[in-house]
Amino acid sequence: MNAYGAWQLTAVLAASVITLAALARDRFLGWRPLLAVFVAGLCGLAGARLLKVAFHLAEAREDSSLIWSLDFRGLDMAGVVLGGTLAGGLLALLLHLPWARLANAAIPGLAVGMSLSKVGCWVAGCCFGRVYEGLGAVAVERFSDAHLAEIGAGVVSPFGTPRTMFPVQLLEVTIPLVALAFWMRFKGEAPRGPLVFLAVYGVLKALATLFRFPDAAGDPPLVHLALYLTPVAALVWVAASTSTKLETAHPSSSRS
Repeated sequence: MNAYGAWQLTAVLAASVITLAALARDRFLGWRPLLAVFVAGLCGLAGARLLKVAFHLAEAREDSSLIWSLDFRGLDMAGVVLGGTLAGGLLALLLHLPWARLANAAIPGLAVGMSLSKVGCWVAGCCFGRVYEGLGAVAVERFSDAHLAEIGAGVVSPFGTPRTMFPVQLLEVTIPLVALAFWMRFKGEAPRGPLVFLAVYGVLKALATLFRFPDAAGDPPLVHLALYLTPVAALVWVAASTSTKLETAHPSSSRS
């Protein structure tokens, strides 16, 4: 396993441990909450792969293992949020669980996992930033992906010195933590807490995309924003569809 894969695995394990700890702290460890979290995690990983393939069809045609392999190549963070939120929210509705309580238990782990995942991007040198020579600019290694992108874009000659770039990966490491801070401010006001987390993260993530090198931008900013706001709309629907008494019931009523 390479460094990128190791960081993605660390992100998944950290998110899982923190979420289980939060469920245990809230006395919310029945089989139904655990099932909802497990399915949300699996669908989040599946969504990450599917969305990556959707935005990189040409690459997937050349290397079909990008679609079916079980390693951590080719993951899209928006797919994690989209797949996990939709699957977890819908299953919580079907199992008659208070979805906002479940989401609030999962958000700290999700935020830490997202942050660690972007450390993996920094280590691997993917999702790199635009050419930039100001404060905090980072050097680019010769013939790295970033250098090759500069050559391909005509920024430097094939044997020229690589230009420095904006450290967008490090900026993206902080975004989930900023969204987590907003969530901590509103978490007691379900369902607003989960909605605030997703909305803040989506807006900041879309803005960060503007600082990426064009060839490493991934999803277009507006599309990226829409992908994060879709779970918000879905959660609003789940909230409207869930009985109010499930949100105010005694904790023991949601455990099996």
